[in-house]
Amino acid sequence: MKAVWYAEALHRALKGKNESDAGRIIARFSDVVSTRGHSGLLTRIVQEFQTISRRTYAHQKVLVVTAHEKGRARGAFAYEHYQKEGTISPDAVPEEIIDESIVGGYQLRGKHMLVDQSYKRLLADLYKNITRKH
Repeated sequence: MKAVWYAEALHRALKGKNESDAGRIIARFSDVVSTRGHSGLLTRIVQEFQTISRRTYAHQKVLVVTAHEKGRARGAFAYEHYQKEGTISPDAVPEEIIDESIVGGYQLRGKHMLVDQSYKRLLADLYKNITRKH
């Protein structure tokens, strides 16, 4: 049995569990690994588990970008809206960032999505429309 298989199984088993349940699951997991004679894999299983956790977090992270402190409420509201709508996964982890270069509004940046309601984009679109030759 490969360490990565054990790590993936443990990761799936721990998903959404509280701390007390997780403790019981880990104890049982350790017993099963030992019973099967794979105790030597425990160190490698932990390493693989950490790799899976980092990768999962990176896929679940959604950046909520606002231009200033005052815009954080609007960004949080938009995050909740798009999460209820299903655009953002319920497992997503929001991370708030302030970036003055977007001028105002907000951006939601995920692994495979971008919701850009920033003033910077709106101003760039306006400029393109005004300067476009007819």
